[in-house]
Amino acid sequence: MNSYFPLVDVLRFLAAFAVMCFHYFSYSLIGKSDALSLFSSYGMLGVQLFFIISGFVIFFSLGKDIKDYALGRFLRLYPLFWFLCTVTYLVTLTPSSGDHLPFHIYLYNLLIVNNGKTALMVDGSYWTLTIEILFYFFIGLFVYFFDVKKILYFYIGWLAITLSAFYFGFYHLLVMKILLARQAPYFIFGGLIAYLYSMYKDLEKEEIFAAVMTLILSAITPIYISSVLAADPLPRTNAFGIYDHMGQLIVFGLFIIFLIAVYISQNITSKHVIAITKNLGIITYPLYLIHQKIGSIILGKSFGVITLSSIVTAMGMIAVSYIVGKSEATWRKKIYKKISTKMNNLSPKNTQPY
Repeated sequence: MNSYFPLVDVLRFLAAFAVMCFHYFSYSLIGKSDALSLFSSYGMLGVQLFFIISGFVIFFSLGKDIKDYALGRFLRLYPLFWFLCTVTYLVTLTPSSGDHLPFHIYLYNLLIVNNGKTALMVDGSYWTLTIEILFYFFIGLFVYFFDVKKILYFYIGWLAITLSAFYFGFYHLLVMKILLARQAPYFIFGGLIAYLYSMYKDLEKEEIFAAVMTLILSAITPIYISSVLAADPLPRTNAFGIYDHMGQLIVFGLFIIFLIAVYISQNITSKHVIAITKNLGIITYPLYLIHQKIGSIILGKSFGVITLSSIVTAMGMIAVSYIVGKSEATWRKKIYKKISTKMNNLSPKNTQPY
């Protein structure tokens, strides 16, 4: 069964591109209603699309040995992050930046564990990586103690906890933040699409029904969460999950677009097209990591405004990200193979390369 979905990589790139456009252009487009303005003004919703995609792709890594799973996740996130975080930090030390953090904060950033306060991040975009790591940990832990075939219980339970938190009003608790109450529906939706795609033929009718109902509910839940958060009288320290009417429409549309992309991807077999989509996927992670802080330093007062400089900077970021991403992908595969081989030699259980 196909485990590569070309249009998912296209959506991954568009998500990163949308976030960059939001940071680079949105201030000059406030109040306008043309397609470009809407794309840039709501570009921050690319983060929600990232979470949907993460929920989807991580499912295909869950059948592996836990060591193999952990190694794959570690190599996918940390080495490139360490490199680009260091590059970004060094750029902030230049006289023109006027904005750098103490060295010990930089070292803290290398853990990719933060408390959500962007003022303590080398680059404000890093906050989403902590969310990703928590998701990888929770779902990996479940599969380790149970089995990937029982993953439906994980999704149902996680969504039930999320809905209960917002219905009964205890979503402010730290434990709910750790359990990703605001982000859960996106991961769940993506995961259930992968679950149904991969295991449909082996599922009982009751399991299919439960999965589909949970899938639909997960797509509706962000709108409910938004209404609860918007009505909350307490001061807002985190705006994630609060949408206006257009934002609600776009978020719901992301679920539909993703579902369509997965469906169409099954019929894409052209090697040329697949090569292009894989290259777009390669650009995504480095582009997300480097565009915001370095872009703001390069552009200065033009950051957030459409100018020739901001357009050229955006194009440059994409080009640099491709070069870095291509090199990292090659390096990561080699390192993974070496480490995986050593682990397999020490273990009686063979694992498949990531």
